[in-house]
Amino acid sequence: MTLQPAAQSRARSIQGALLLAGLTALWGSTFVVVKDAVDPSSPGAWPVGLFMCVRFFLAAICFIPFFLRRDGRLWIAGVELGVFLFLGYFSQIIGQKYTSVARSAFITSTYVILVPVCSTFIGRHVRLIIWICALMALAGVAFLSFDASPPNRGDLWTCATALAYSIYMLRLESHSRRFPAPALTGISLLTVACCSLPFAMAEARPNTPPPYFALLYLSLICTALVTWLQTIGQSLVSASQAAIIFTLEPCFALAFAYLIHRESLGPRGWLGASFILAAALFSQIPAFSKADQQPAKEINH
Repeated sequence: MTLQPAAQSRARSIQGALLLAGLTALWGSTFVVVKDAVDPSSPGAWPVGLFMCVRFFLAAICFIPFFLRRDGRLWIAGVELGVFLFLGYFSQIIGQKYTSVARSAFITSTYVILVPVCSTFIGRHVRLIIWICALMALAGVAFLSFDASPPNRGDLWTCATALAYSIYMLRLESHSRRFPAPALTGISLLTVACCSLPFAMAEARPNTPPPYFALLYLSLICTALVTWLQTIGQSLVSASQAAIIFTLEPCFALAFAYLIHRESLGPRGWLGASFILAAALFSQIPAFSKADQQPAKEINH
């Protein structure tokens, strides 16, 4: 039995949403790992540039076979995504040197508002339900993460992270529907590694051994695998919907904290988690609207 185009569009949108929701579980584990690896107060911390350079070169190695494609448009798109991805990761890692994990998670999640705002500026129509869900998700992250401590320079760096990720998600929505995910992912990761190289060369050599677990886990799982899955997922849903789904990240982080350290949520935490889950679910309403049932272009992922 062949599904009608409208049913196929709904199914693909739901698949994309579930895929993006799943990869946020991996993202939820990265904040503590990164902070321990680059925080100057942590034993064995590495410089930010060197850490990023090694992390992304290791991730890019996984996609070497796909670098052989001689498609100029593909390489331009991959490099563009890589530059914005570099700006996002680099500013976030620097920010985490000076601000708390909770503050970093909250400020980064402001892309849930920045993405629809940027979409409006470039002439795209953003449905009212997406704006409502974005505000709900932002409020939920605030309940979960905001610690009410005074602002610091790490907060400013993390604001730059949110803006860079917003632009990255908007451009990824477009490019992921035109080019194969493995090639696009590999080129973007290689670009991040190359952008990090000058900073790595300018930094003093660390006197401590590499943080092997952090580098391998972040490179192979939370960078190579997750970036590839995000490329596939965003070919199936809009950037605004993806941004809302990604705010599930602090919920997964708290779930890991409970499983590993038995840290439980208070009333404010449960309220925040409820807001985020509701926003993620309601953001999928457009997938069931006849106005949004145009099938996405098929890509050989």
